[in-house]
Amino acid sequence: MREHRLEPKRVWSDERGGTACEVLLFGQCYLGGHLRALHNLRHHGLIAEAVSLMMERPPALHAAPPDVVASVSWTLAGRVLERAAAHPDPDDPARIAIDPDFLREELQRVLAAVESAAR
Repeated sequence: MREHRLEPKRVWSDERGGTACEVLLFGQCYLGGHLRALHNLRHHGLIAEAVSLMMERPPALHAAPPDVVASVSWTLAGRVLERAAAHPDPDDPARIAIDPDFLREELQRVLAAVESAAR
């Protein structure tokens, strides 16, 4: 949202299902001009969710806080989108299929970058 300079009318903190959330309130008229950016953001989020479900958590992430795991999933989702590596699952078109070899290789790259940044 910040990347696209979308400014909410109101912002507040809340809790949903035991998870702390930041709630952003926007007006419909305001968002109308940003639908493409919102669609792309939603699609990225869906891919990140699929990545997170498919990803076998490597030892480097076993003790990682949830925000780090979410960040890794988001980064991997971006790479999946860049490489057009996500497709409808042939067995269930409502689901997303991602090449597991691609995901494994990209996960190794992302983890190497995370470890390098931590040093």
